[in-house]
This record gives sequence, C-alpha cells and structure tokens, in this order.
Amino acid sequence: MNRLKKGLYGSQRRPRSRLFGLRCGQISARSEKVVHNGGWYNSAGEKLGWGDLSVQDIGRISRGLRKGELFIVLGERDSYWNFVSFKPEFRTSRKEKAPGIRYVIDRCYLSGARSRIYYVTSLDDESGKSMRLGGLTCRIITKQEARTLVRQARQTQRS
Repeated sequence: MNRLKKGLYGSQRRPRSRLFGLRCGQISARSEKVVHNGGWYNSAGEKLGWGDLSVQDIGRISRGLRKGELFIVLGERDSYWNFVSFKPEFRTSRKEKAPGIRYVIDRCYLSGARSRIYYVTSLDDESGKSMRLGGLTCRIITKQEARTLVRQARQTQRS
C-alpha cells in the first residue's frame, strides 16, 4: 500500500506525518542543504509537503521507500511560485497541491525510489552516468526515463 498520499506532511503550522524524519517547512543548515524549499511529490503528481532536504534526509528517504513508491522533488519556483498570482490580490492556485504527474516530471530534478536516488536531466547524453550528491551516489536519468519509473511505480501500486 502506498503511504505517500497528498498532504501527507500537513502544513508548516499543522504538521502531520514524520515519515522519513521529515517535517513540512523544515529548514536545514546551509552546509548540509541539498534542496532549498523544494516541493515533495508522489507518483500521482500530488504534493506531500515541502522544505529543505539534506544529504541525510535524501538517504533516509531512499532507504525507507517501499516497492512502488516514488518521492519526487521539484525546486521552489516550480513547486510554489509558478502557482501564485498577485493580481488583483495574492492568491495560490488550487493546482499547487496536485499539479499532476506530467507537470511534476517535466520539472523534477531529483527522485527517490526504493534504495535508489535519481538525478533527472534534460540532457540525453548524460543518461546512465553517476554523480555524487554529498555522500550519496545518484544515477542520472532523462525525463523519459523518469516517466518510465512513474509508470512502473503506478503499476506496482495497482498490483
């Protein structure tokens, strides 16, 4: 059963789950931070929460994910500011909480799957290579490969 549900972590003022040791709106020390104010999503393109992520957080997420679960990370602009309008007043679109998997995959740059970490790129010639992220090794994949991961995860969840 998929534990990663829309709104899993609640809000900064009303936190819910502490799965993987995360808290919505969490702040990491600058020296430990890998992701600043990133949005966290599931394989359905639904927002789980947001906040900074350290190398330790990413390692815990990767080790803690179950078969068929994906933890997808977007940057602050793509996970929040793209959904904000200032005219006639400050307003956040309802889509901010569930923009859909196409939007999420087109803009993601980091994804965790069971015991794996992926760095998502638009550059086809980088695919299959590895890179270091702090003390962790990430496999570089394309957006198309990320879509395949999502498809596989969703099939696993249904079975």
